[in-house]
Amino acid sequence: MDLELSKKQFDSTKESFLNIYALLIKRKAITKENLDCIFKWGAQLDIPREELNFILNNPDSIEFDRPKTKIEAVEQIYDLVYMIYLDGLVEDIELEVAMTYAEKLGFQRGIVGDLLKAIDSAPGDGIPREKVKEELKELLESSL
Repeated sequence: MDLELSKKQFDSTKESFLNIYALLIKRKAITKENLDCIFKWGAQLDIPREELNFILNNPDSIEFDRPKTKIEAVEQIYDLVYMIYLDGLVEDIELEVAMTYAEKLGFQRGIVGDLLKAIDSAPGDGIPREKVKEELKELLESSL
């Protein structure tokens, strides 16, 4: 399926990806399945495998930066879910990683499925996928 990302979307997604990777690395209990997700997502974002291996072998080279607001946290979860959706193949382990990350940020696991549905249904509803994130952000800001 390979969806195109704008420069802004790509930068946001890559930043969220690196933050997720940092959290997984810092847990020191990263599984082979987690690593498979990291390498798959890294390939989708054109991050060289050498860079990902360097981080894996040097966990102090990256820091987890906890989102400062609920809006930043949801944006990171959105970026992760969008990354899962990029290749059109949603794997159980990817959803598990996303749900674990959502919990670490203080959300219920179900937010991942809700975001996946929103991303998937946006084109059918006439909404560009990139607009979904903006609308989500506006909705959250109005409810705070």
